[in-house]
Amino acid sequence: MWISSAVVVFYIIVTVMVFAENRRLSKLVLKRIDCEKIPEDANRWAVDNGFEFVGCYTVQLTSSHCTIWSWQRTDRSTFFCTYYRRSKDIAMVTYDLFTLFAQGISLTTSNSKDGQGSPRKPGAYMQTFSKLDFDGRWHEHIESENYLMDSGQAQLEINENDFVKSFEKEIHEYAQYTRTTPLWPLLWPYWYFIHKNLRHGKSICIQHEKGMIKLPNELTEQEREFIESLKANDQQEHDFGQRT
Repeated sequence: MWISSAVVVFYIIVTVMVFAENRRLSKLVLKRIDCEKIPEDANRWAVDNGFEFVGCYTVQLTSSHCTIWSWQRTDRSTFFCTYYRRSKDIAMVTYDLFTLFAQGISLTTSNSKDGQGSPRKPGAYMQTFSKLDFDGRWHEHIESENYLMDSGQAQLEINENDFVKSFEKEIHEYAQYTRTTPLWPLLWPYWYFIHKNLRHGKSICIQHEKGMIKLPNELTEQEREFIESLKANDQQEHDFGQRT
């Protein structure tokens, strides 16, 4: 009996934490800081592949503190990020590549399967590969970019996106979309233990072939309007935050 009670208590505690984390993400603001040290391996790879260093940022999450180093391609809106998270005595380093397309479409390639541990809004594509190095993930990212453009008719954004605004916008819209899922705080066991393992290691092409996702040109008019509504809501919250 006490084991069952402990499981219930644990479930309730994590559910409350999930709810609190979502509320924090919906108001997330990056704070630029001076870079005491840039990760050498990440910086070397980024420079060799046409990225320029953007800056170093920090953000406080519910259970951890995160430092972010960011680079951007000089020819388009593609970013490379290194994240360093510390929670008590546990430290974790993860990497993301993400590209912005027109009409609210985006592609993220990560080395952490946790990127698959939550619902994604229509048009926000995620693929995760924990066993690939920088070059391997970059190859998969380019392949999926081409697949979204060739098969999904996505169009790359012109290179005028500010990293901070783009990053905050993606996080805010992700948090807003999560809250549209019925009973979303209660579903974390499914997202964490099942969903992310089903999609981890699968490219956008494979996810599409298996019927897990829709390509941009397959989204319904309602889904496109929903993407636009998220953008509008985020802009309204941003404007309100600036006034206050």
